This record gives sequence, C-alpha cells and structure tokens, in this order.
Amino acid sequence: MEGKMTDDGTVVVCRSMQVTGSRFPAKECKSEKVWKEFDAIMAENAKSSTDRIQRVNSGCANGPC
Repeated sequence: MEGKMTDDGTVVVCRSMQVTGSRFPAKECKSEKVWKEFDAIMAENAKSSTDRIQRVNSGCANGPC
C-alpha cells in the first residue's frame, strides 16, 4: 500500500507506531496530508500537556501568576 496514490493525489506513507502495552509496533498507512494533520494534533497535545505540567509545578494552576 505504501507509495500508492490516493484519490486527492497524495502519496500513501506507512509508519511504525509504538503500541502501549505491547513490544511490537503497529504499522499504520495514511496519506501525506493526513499524516501532517496527525503530526500537528500530536504536537499541540504535547505542548498543552507540557504547559499544564509546568503551571502545576510552578504554583500557578489555581490562579494568575
């Protein structure tokens, strides 16, 4: 499936994804466009999680600092 073209003209790319609770990665294949959206969502989730942890550890979680 990897390398094939989708209906919108983008190439299908496969990645190995680490599965929680398993030693074996899962292979996921998506179009380049969908992978870009996935990467953007994952980056935003990581940023918001980091910001939340930093606010809690700085004592600013319950009010403005």
